[in-house]
Amino acid sequence: GADRTIEACGAKGTYELALDCVRPGGNVSLIGVFEDPQTLALNELWIKNIKITMGLVNANRIPELINLIQIGKINTNPLITHRAPLNDILEGYDVFGNKKDNCIKWVVTPYER
Repeated sequence: GADRTIEACGAKGTYELALDCVRPGGNVSLIGVFEDPQTLALNELWIKNIKITMGLVNANRIPELINLIQIGKINTNPLITHRAPLNDILEGYDVFGNKKDNCIKWVVTPYER
């Protein structure tokens, strides 16, 4: 498994997927916002010696994260399931907010692509 996994979208099943993909002794970061309560299987986490970190993202680190994305150190493409121009923002809120069409992240562009 992976040394570290990051759950950043709060969609159904993604928390469990992050735990399933991390190696024993690995780290899972939970930064997604979940609408529904989540259940921790503490015995499984204990046996696998998994460290879980969670909390709000520190806004002071956003410039650093943007830089890592720009230089290709972080690939966000697997998280982006939808793109649309600003004119379609209301549809975007509906699809993202209601988790339609397996939407994980919706990127809004200022113009038609």
